[in-house]
Amino acid sequence: MSWTRYDDLFTEWPEWDGLPYPARWHYLALVQACSRQRRWDGVLPLTRARRASDVEDPDDCHQLLATAGLLKIDETAVRLLLIDEHIPPAHVRDNAEKSKIRMRRMRAHRSGDHSLCLLDKCTAAATVSADPGSDVTSPVARNTGTGQDRTGSTSTTDRRTTGSNRSHRRENDTRSPDVT
Repeated sequence: MSWTRYDDLFTEWPEWDGLPYPARWHYLALVQACSRQRRWDGVLPLTRARRASDVEDPDDCHQLLATAGLLKIDETAVRLLLIDEHIPPAHVRDNAEKSKIRMRRMRAHRSGDHSLCLLDKCTAAATVSADPGSDVTSPVARNTGTGQDRTGSTSTTDRRTTGSNRSHRRENDTRSPDVT
């Protein structure tokens, strides 16, 4: 889902004076295309800009928008000059990505998987790796139960019939809970 914002007075901008409906509609589509494709700089290749909306003559709309001061056109791309008015601010974009990571870590922690936990936030994270100070190997060393090496006692057929290989992971878990 893309995130786009419009000022309360957006429809009353003086730039809209004299612009026909197709050009205004095309501008909205260009803003949405930039937001959807995460083109935070507001630059769209000319071919994508032409396909942004269903107007009959997108090149004419581009010219009208450029004359109004909303768009800059070059040989290969168009640039929305006021894109910062419409896209999420940098701190919101950064927060969304950090929230994704934080939520993934929290879900893993709640399910008993401490391989993603931060060492200073979770006491169980220290028991996951024999060398808690090693940041280089911890993601690999902590994930001992993937089953991808097929060395466990459960065969592929058994896992397909049970629908899970969780018991296989517990049987082959070599981590010791008293290691710090």
